[in-house]
Amino acid sequence: MNLLITDYITEEPISMMLGITEEILGTNLNERLKEYLSEKFCVGAFDSRSSCLIGVGVGYTGDKEEKSMNSDTSTIPVHVRQTDAVWKELLDGTKEERLGTKNIFHLYVSCVKYEYAGQGIAAEMCERMQKIAISQGCKKVSAIATSYYAQKVFKNFGFDFIKSIFYEEYIDPVTGNKIFNNMPKPHEKVVFVMKNL
Repeated sequence: MNLLITDYITEEPISMMLGITEEILGTNLNERLKEYLSEKFCVGAFDSRSSCLIGVGVGYTGDKEEKSMNSDTSTIPVHVRQTDAVWKELLDGTKEERLGTKNIFHLYVSCVKYEYAGQGIAAEMCERMQKIAISQGCKKVSAIATSYYAQKVFKNFGFDFIKSIFYEEYIDPVTGNKIFNNMPKPHEKVVFVMKNL
């Protein structure tokens, strides 16, 4: 869990732009991750010399909706509502409606420690997650790719880019502002990706 909180948050573009801190992420992500980890659909990558965890991927089956933990939006932090609004616009409904089946494996989060980037670790984890999806009888695998690097991995693995939102054009429905105007390069868009298995 620490790898996701300390390394993922520092590199994930939407979290960076919304100012989501390790403390905020720890509070909000912990509940979702505990639920998804209970399904035991995760992979890890370890440094062969130190045996330290250097990468992790977490997924789940079915059409669980990644939604806020509380239906009363007045108690949901603004950054959580903003993130949820991006996902809602990408999906145009539920994953089942978008993909035509509940028989889905969704890759919820994948990260590799920065100093190990570019060594094929994310690609290996993506391949392993697809094998898990197949073993569970899933017909499709999906993900939301927020970074240029994740999009590159998914493209190389034959994922279809279903819908994109360009950061510079996105108007946040929560504040009415262009909240991603200064997104650092090379990140240009967030993409909902899917692959038939």
